[in-house]
Amino acid sequence: MMRRAAEINSLHGIPVAAGAPAISHLLFADDSILFTKARLEEADVIRYILNRYEKASGQLVNIDKTTMSFSKGIPLECRDNLARRLGFVVVDEQQASLETLNGTGEPLGSSGGFMDAPLGHNPSYIWRGIVEARKAIQGGLRRRIGDGLTTRVWHDAWLPVTQTGRVISPLVAGYEDLRVADLLVGGNGSWNEELITSLFLPFERERISNIRVSSNRPPDTWAWCGEKDGVFTVKSAYRFLAANGDAEGLKPKNGGNGGRLKRAGDKGWTPPPREFVRVNVDAGVKEGEGVGMGLVCRDEMGRVLWGSSVVQGQSWDPQVAEAAAVLEGIKEAIRFGHKKVILESGCLTVIDALKRKAVGRSIFSLVIDDILALCTSFNSISWSFVSRANNCVAHELAHPVPRVASSFVGSEELPPSVNNAVRFDLSIIQ
Repeated sequence: MMRRAAEINSLHGIPVAAGAPAISHLLFADDSILFTKARLEEADVIRYILNRYEKASGQLVNIDKTTMSFSKGIPLECRDNLARRLGFVVVDEQQASLETLNGTGEPLGSSGGFMDAPLGHNPSYIWRGIVEARKAIQGGLRRRIGDGLTTRVWHDAWLPVTQTGRVISPLVAGYEDLRVADLLVGGNGSWNEELITSLFLPFERERISNIRVSSNRPPDTWAWCGEKDGVFTVKSAYRFLAANGDAEGLKPKNGGNGGRLKRAGDKGWTPPPREFVRVNVDAGVKEGEGVGMGLVCRDEMGRVLWGSSVVQGQSWDPQVAEAAAVLEGIKEAIRFGHKKVILESGCLTVIDALKRKAVGRSIFSLVIDDILALCTSFNSISWSFVSRANNCVAHELAHPVPRVASSFVGSEELPPSVNNAVRFDLSIIQ
């Protein structure tokens, strides 16, 4: 509930660096710390969440042992109003001040502030908890590349699928201040392969080439590598610490499924309503061969209007590949002038993200943003999950043999395996 409230901006946590994910809560074995702005509206949200928790769990919050503290700039009248609204005891937690950060006098997110502030000789309980959480945050933050203008090649953690995210290739003289934007070609979101080859070790060349860059080129931002959407969660921080042998003292609370999705009912492939088209997409990642994406569009009679096999040399994360397949399907639907579209994918995570218009900081979220930005081209667009068994046509197109790109209009040029899948779907609906 805390995470959901933060997602819809009902609560505002503390960002750990400029542009970095905000922390709205820390959950320990026996205690919890909540972070919000000093506003009555957010106090009401906290009270609502605690009431819901009490009703759902049967456990009561011990008000006598619940305390609250404020940063130095909060007026006394505001403190009193918030304390009365929540019924908590106000304590003086000078070291927990979100403005002074243990007496450093530096605001949160400034250079040398939160990440470098020492524990101190007599730290408060809150400050000790924040510093403990910092261990996970430092290791799990990565730069999500948008336009590449603010990410430093040799200094920032921006490489995916590496332990530290930092470049280890030897620094080449004259490139000390290189930005990721300098590795991109023009505005088309492609990498300068010649420059990359001259600067980086082979395995880092591959990592860089596989980073998908949005054609919209949004600003770079910090993302949390422990979650697909790049948003920090306490549970993922615990998993991160556990994987690195440093999880003592941090334990996730019971309850909830961490935002994980339950499989929806399998409706099977069905024709769209009249005047609509149904676009099915699928993606497959094969090591050493990159990504294959299959797209097919059919009308209310089940007739194939168009389709294609798209082959990319990059090796993306499977969910990024599935989202990219949806993006390609949307682009083709626009190109063919469709106005009422039902899009089906076998990736429930992608469909859920599109239905929720999910906001995140990861490469996956960037693709979701690109998809949603194109939806204004339609009079009607909806998203639907379909099992692989009922997504056979798109699946066959995503795994062509031989592995080459192709496209077609109508059903006359369908490959035999694809044609068989189309005929099977028709036999079911007739």
